Amino acid sequence: MMKRQLSIVVPVYNVEKHLQRCIESLLKQKVDNYEIILVDDGSSDSSPAMCDEYAQKYAHIKVLHKTNGGLGFARNSGIAMAEGKYIAFVDSDDAVSQDFFSELLDAARKANADICIGGMTDMYETQQKASPHLFAGKIFLGRDIQNELLPSMLGYDKYGANYAGMSVCKGIYSLKIIADNNIQFHSEREYISEDAIFDIDFLSCCNTAAIIDSVGYHYYHNAGTLTTKYRPERFEQIKKLYLYEKHLVQNRKYNVELCERITSMFLANLRVTIMQEVAYRRNFHSSRTSIKNMICDECVQTAIKAYDYSKMPPKQKLFCEAISNKNTMLVYAMASLQNHRKRKELF
Repeated sequence: MMKRQLSIVVPVYNVEKHLQRCIESLLKQKVDNYEIILVDDGSSDSSPAMCDEYAQKYAHIKVLHKTNGGLGFARNSGIAMAEGKYIAFVDSDDAVSQDFFSELLDAARKANADICIGGMTDMYETQQKASPHLFAGKIFLGRDIQNELLPSMLGYDKYGANYAGMSVCKGIYSLKIIADNNIQFHSEREYISEDAIFDIDFLSCCNTAAIIDSVGYHYYHNAGTLTTKYRPERFEQIKKLYLYEKHLVQNRKYNVELCERITSMFLANLRVTIMQEVAYRRNFHSSRTSIKNMICDECVQTAIKAYDYSKMPPKQKLFCEAISNKNTMLVYAMASLQNHRKRKELF
């Protein structure tokens, strides 16, 4: 039997409102001999039954029902079942254009690539925003993957720009490299971005990476998803991710820029965490206390003192200065203003 070209892993957890849209988009892919692996992560709604119905109807759909363990571990379960040359990861509340995976596969074959990455389209209620990959059309070989591509995926440069974004959902990965190097996802309950650690591990083993100009991954901004809902533990998670990433890159002796990019993303994550704190916590005094504890944290102060933010855009520079000076009220005021601007953009 001919080896499957592609395995698409879809973790499923209580997404009955969006699951059909996701699966139907995957069924329309212009790819020969591929499989869809639906990993039901202990859903309590009608999602498990929907998965079973699709599996009964389509021979190339597999279903695994498991106890709840989170997104990262659900993806690992899908990896264990996969039979394709390449593997992809799609979140069950998102969708893809019908030619997304065929374009990725074509580019991967032509370049003999271990990974092929595209861009994405952000889907809002009233608008769409296409975000092509920063390096669309480029092929990276050998050390250029670690020295140029990986830094751009992990954070902003010293000017607060040239960030390619980090999401495993935008590409296809060699299943052989994953298996040979025992690469797995960590839990998103432990780290704020399980994708970042996975990509550091994977790209460290790559010889060729291809980037295409497709924006066929459709990321839906739904209220209450993992990336939008308020999590009180978020600060500890971003700190833990930062320290773990630093440990990984220092042990592998990557260039200095990679460490700087990781710090820039830590500070960007801190800014988002503070904005969420202001937006969702109703009590001003408790919110102010929480922000004070964050910006006075030893890890934050060590990072901000060592990072050169002098060339960043004015607002980001001022925000960093306020954190460095432990100016809680200025940090609070800037976060409040940014939240207000974001609300105006949405309505």
